[in-house]
Amino acid sequence: MQLRYRRSLLTVLALGGLAATTVPAVPALAEPAGAHVVAAAGPDGVEVFTGDVFGDLTPLPEQVATALAAAQERVEQHPDDLAGAYLDRATGEVVTQAVTPAGVRTAASLPTGVTGRARARQVANSHATLTRIQHEAIGLSPAELPGSEAVYGTFVQEEKNRVVVEAKAVTPALRKALADRYGVSRVAIHLTPDMELPRLDYGGRQYDSSPFLGGAYINIPGGGWCSTAFAWRNGGYHGMLTAGHCVSNGGTISSGTGATIGPVISNNWNDGVGTVRYPNDPYDRGDLGLAQIAAGAAASDARVYVYGPNSTDWRNVITRYNRKSVKGDKYCTSGARTGELCGWTAQEASYDVKYVGGEVARNVTRGTKSGTCTAGGDSGGAVYYTDSNGQVHAKGVHSGGNTSCTEYFTEITDAVNALPGDIATR
Repeated sequence: MQLRYRRSLLTVLALGGLAATTVPAVPALAEPAGAHVVAAAGPDGVEVFTGDVFGDLTPLPEQVATALAAAQERVEQHPDDLAGAYLDRATGEVVTQAVTPAGVRTAASLPTGVTGRARARQVANSHATLTRIQHEAIGLSPAELPGSEAVYGTFVQEEKNRVVVEAKAVTPALRKALADRYGVSRVAIHLTPDMELPRLDYGGRQYDSSPFLGGAYINIPGGGWCSTAFAWRNGGYHGMLTAGHCVSNGGTISSGTGATIGPVISNNWNDGVGTVRYPNDPYDRGDLGLAQIAAGAAASDARVYVYGPNSTDWRNVITRYNRKSVKGDKYCTSGARTGELCGWTAQEASYDVKYVGGEVARNVTRGTKSGTCTAGGDSGGAVYYTDSNGQVHAKGVHSGGNTSCTEYFTEITDAVNALPGDIATR
């Protein structure tokens, strides 16, 4: 399969020196209740805490969000010298953490072409070290990590320069095993006993026909159904994005009318495992699948179904995000089961989630909302932002969630960086 080299956000931004322009004010709300430590780190194991872990999720001005995303992308490009980047809401500074002298020099300013205020912070653990722990811990068996059956998620908590392991239950053996394996300061456990374990969401919009749109019902190979995300273009063919777990065994997808959409030509999901890397790609890219449609005016269209699950209304897709999500980003989902759901807020990008079947989606974005949640059949649906003119900005592909309204999606930037071509726009 032909692969596209990773497109850097830094090449999308204008080149030039750091501009001395006014930085938009960052909303500063009252601090959340915060975390409560129930077991301190020590000889008996790692720290255990409850309560809020994601902090202030007030949306950021786009200029600030772009600066933060660019700083984090630079961290990923220099994983041995740098650690994570985060926003200090009290000062408005983008803080980039570093572990080496070279890293400190790099972190002292923002990437070229990005406007904002920057600060370097020296820490103990590099991005390479923490992401290795994050990706390993989520996949350990009970034999390797006693109590791991209660673990459902891992992510890097940038502000504390550590990995957070999210679990429904904690045993002394789990605390001690994590400390013995990784050290007492590199990992902490977020205890969430009431968390419903995440699940994959198998399951006009219901009876889509050519030209095929995003957010529509599809029959998937092997039985069952999922949703479409966005129309795709690559030279001589049209395509349709969906979730990789919907099409993990290849085959052909069809619409609710039985009309053939096309054969699956790419996916990054193995049943029983979860995310696998594309050939020659060093990055985990969530949960992606791509079906090919013969090119033609009626093959697929840059539109997404909106409103309810039986709606025939749609909106135009006019662009896509060139950056990964940051905390506080607002977005909508559109799937065949629940229709359009807006009011989602991004909590954490680069999250590893373990679904109830044991499969792990790596490097997805986690979000939350109140009210109606995604459900079975919404997998593969569109994730997007709708602007004040009612136009869609593509953001990602829905993977899974739970009935407590936690949702996981693959960033659209990962699709574009891994697959040949790009989404269709109007």
